[in-house]
Amino acid sequence: VSSGVGVVGNVVTGPGGKAAFPVRVPIQRDDRTKAVLSAVIRPEMIARILRDSGLPTGWSAWVTDSRDRLVAATAVSNLEARPASEFGLAVEGDRFQLFDGSSLQTASASLEGTPWQVRVGLPSAVYERPAQQAILLLTVAGALIALLCALAGMLLYRELPARTAG
Repeated sequence: VSSGVGVVGNVVTGPGGKAAFPVRVPIQRDDRTKAVLSAVIRPEMIARILRDSGLPTGWSAWVTDSRDRLVAATAVSNLEARPASEFGLAVEGDRFQLFDGSSLQTASASLEGTPWQVRVGLPSAVYERPAQQAILLLTVAGALIALLCALAGMLLYRELPARTAG
């Protein structure tokens, strides 16, 4: 805050057992910090924003702080301020396995001006469906080409004796 820039803190569990995180903004006059405005924000506010973001059914989104603690998530509301690893683990690359056993393909982004990260994931089955459909299409096309080649070979086999005899 002494640099004149607002700060978003890490999520912590307070004395009452409720998770929250601080936001501090300097109040400046004549290029000097005169006071600091502080607010304590509950993760439910962030969770509501995530849920109202219009994600398709089955998708998940979550926010982690600089200590990799869960700030908020669309899928669960009792893990705030707990290690993000209790919510989900990176399995391979951007694939995550969530606490409920579901597998997600994810993308992440840093929240500008904060050390926080937002991760959005779609079910792995949805992510893989276009590739599976392409493989099926290529398999069918390959089989059709093989059938046409066999038919052409059979016709050629029948036509060759007639052309050589005549």
